[in-house]
Amino acid sequence: VKGQISEMALCLGDADKRISDLAHLFFFELSHKANTIYNILPDVISRLASDTEEGPAAEPKLFAAIMDYLFSFITKDKHQEALVVKLCHRLRATKELAQWRSFAHCLSLLTYSARSLRKLVELHKCYHDKLFDAE
Repeated sequence: VKGQISEMALCLGDADKRISDLAHLFFFELSHKANTIYNILPDVISRLASDTEEGPAAEPKLFAAIMDYLFSFITKDKHQEALVVKLCHRLRATKELAQWRSFAHCLSLLTYSARSLRKLVELHKCYHDKLFDAE
């Protein structure tokens, strides 16, 4: 199911407006199902940020647009705090500049509370080597 959700997320940026609209509706409806968006988000991010067997990474502008939409459904502080932790740990495992940028974009979409900011600082070792981008 996780791979298919990632493919559905790619449909958010489809050139055919009908497909794009249906994908937006799908995720809007999915957002009303308990914590579903929160639960799928880390895997969708990893899949769209990296080349995998399922397909190539999403283009940076498309990735940003998809994440902007999906992160709009993450409103609970505890989910945002948990995503900080998950994203930082996944950022540690990234090897390519494009992946760093994708994960950093996702971290920038969160609204930070004192607790989530504290987590970000505590996990500095996960991303300290990725803070510099020569470009």
